[in-house]
Amino acid sequence: MAGWSSKHPPAGPTDPAYPAYLPPLSSTLPQNQPIAGWSSKRPPAGPTDPAYPAYLPNPHAGLHTRDTTWATSTLSASGVRVRPVDRISILTPFQYPLFSLLRQIAQQYHRSPWFYRALSSPFIHRAPTAEGMTSKTQLPTVPPTMRAWVRRRRGPACSALELATDYPTPEVPTGSSPDVLIRVSNVSLQYSSEMLMKILPKLPFTSPWVPEIELSGVVVAAGEGAPAEVRDPNSHVIAFQNIPSAVVMGHGVLAEYVRLPGCQVARIDDGIDMASASGIIGSGSTALKMIRTAGVREGHTVLINGASGSVGSVLVQLCKLRGAKVVGVASGGNARMVRELGVDEFIDYREHAPLPAYLAHQHGDKPFDFVLDCVGTQALFANSPAYLKPEGAVVNIGMLEGMYVTACNVLLNRWLPTWLGGVPRRYIMFSTPPSRDDAVYLARLVEEGRLRIPVDSVFEMKDAMSAYERIATKRARGKVVVKVHEDQATGT
Repeated sequence: MAGWSSKHPPAGPTDPAYPAYLPPLSSTLPQNQPIAGWSSKRPPAGPTDPAYPAYLPNPHAGLHTRDTTWATSTLSASGVRVRPVDRISILTPFQYPLFSLLRQIAQQYHRSPWFYRALSSPFIHRAPTAEGMTSKTQLPTVPPTMRAWVRRRRGPACSALELATDYPTPEVPTGSSPDVLIRVSNVSLQYSSEMLMKILPKLPFTSPWVPEIELSGVVVAAGEGAPAEVRDPNSHVIAFQNIPSAVVMGHGVLAEYVRLPGCQVARIDDGIDMASASGIIGSGSTALKMIRTAGVREGHTVLINGASGSVGSVLVQLCKLRGAKVVGVASGGNARMVRELGVDEFIDYREHAPLPAYLAHQHGDKPFDFVLDCVGTQALFANSPAYLKPEGAVVNIGMLEGMYVTACNVLLNRWLPTWLGGVPRRYIMFSTPPSRDDAVYLARLVEEGRLRIPVDSVFEMKDAMSAYERIATKRARGKVVVKVHEDQATGT
């Protein structure tokens, strides 16, 4: 092994080869200050200092690691507290997701069986992080428990969810933590959450499953490792939970407080309506990816099916910002709303049923460049050669016919050759994880008045069941929102 005194890892911090393994710490530690636990009143000069081995927890824990990071923060004059930071090692990129998931389960349930608990020190290097803690440090006051909607069984929301009033509140992030603790103002509901609650079983040995992924709220506290723009207390923010944590582990956001990595939080102006802001990330990120995937640009003609929905309403506005001509499809009752969003032509799918035949008659001589389907109408793709350019594509995110039927349709639409009855047009379907870059971009559009997030209805926290019932109708005009806390700044 390069850099070692032999072909084997060093025996510990006292091995002559060990100092070469670590960067000197003298540049990161304060000078001439009494620090508890050292051999003198000065910090160690480096890994060769006799006091240095005492600084390391379990010197054999990470000797076979390929990558070591020493994270330190400013130490206070009164002393240091050493907090271990986990570093995954000797795992391939293919092993890491499963290993990480099982470790999260083990951390959530202290009585987890041996095969969870065994995933510990042999694969983890615990590098110390020094956090400054003084007697004068003031942490925000948060209640020990909070309200949260939790799923305790599989099934529809009306039977699977319960409102817990004693759910543990997340810990306040301190020191160099990259996390942000947020007091939730509003949560925007997803139709996919209702479907997943019916399908996915609850994993054993995990905490109760909290649904939903996107929110607006107010910063309570943040660690020094969080982005600077979201560290200020009382800042208004939008945030999202990543899909694996929310769907697999059940660490959703339909609760009074959430703790999220700063890379999943974006600042917004205090004047933005918090109910509307809660829906920026999910719908906006999906709409952005649909446009990017299709390649919509100025001069294109685009058909948007489901133009009154949470994604479709954003999609209309973003396509218009790119200079495209937009034809929107929705029910007649939503005609005014869709026209106000800026469509060039509105089609009532009920009045002009069957829709594919109407499109072939009206647009057969001037076919669309792209069809963006937010509903999941299979007939729209099957008949698309009559009104879609040969180089065009159908981009779909909807599952009108259910998850299993849609999955079969996706396989046939993508792989069935034309000589066996396949459709000679491209078909694209995807599910997109939110991103902070998209959140920041969309928030700026909202602040500039170039984008608005329509809100269908707002329900109180205790009435979340009614909100899910509204989602299940598939008739919502925009986002369905649950108000968790009153936003004190704007009164919304």
